[in-house]
Amino acid sequence: MAISNDLKLIFIHIPKNAGTSIINSLQLENHGHYKWKHYKWKHYKLYNDYYKISVVRNPWDRVVSNYFYIKTINTYWHSYENIHPDYNLIKNLSFEDTLKIANKNLNIFKGYGWYLQYDYIVNNDKLMIDTLYNFENLQKLINDINDKYNTNFVLLNQNSTNRKDYHEYYNSITKDIVYKLYKKDIKYFKYEY
Repeated sequence: MAISNDLKLIFIHIPKNAGTSIINSLQLENHGHYKWKHYKWKHYKLYNDYYKISVVRNPWDRVVSNYFYIKTINTYWHSYENIHPDYNLIKNLSFEDTLKIANKNLNIFKGYGWYLQYDYIVNNDKLMIDTLYNFENLQKLINDINDKYNTNFVLLNQNSTNRKDYHEYYNSITKDIVYKLYKKDIKYFKYEY
């Protein structure tokens, strides 16, 4: 969980959406990818009293980021001794082949980066947090945090992947696979390719 008792803030960390950078920059307690339900059930008072935020990302961009993150052995969280749980499954696969496997059975993957963003912060089409930010405009999050808490919050860049613009990895097949798998995210958060 990502909580600051000083700021009275809960950050719901959706994987591959700048969460590690936000957690470390704000010096939040603990780490993990917990859905809104976890906070409501396990930390009921905090959930009701604290300011709750999260970040969503264009699903096509997020899938590319997740793919390259999985294939990178040395990341912020993983190393040769502790590889990503999906590394061996896709280490020799192209982006297209990986998505074809996901299309057949997304549950074969163990990493949280494959999960719907919707499930982390939405219940029956109702947003369960106070403020939602977009990965594509993290400056708004920075400005809001600085204004709300009268701080000089600077977002560190951690746990990112080195790659080209996400559009360069797609063809009509892979574009459609992501649309099918993440249609709920695409529609609810109003994303376009």
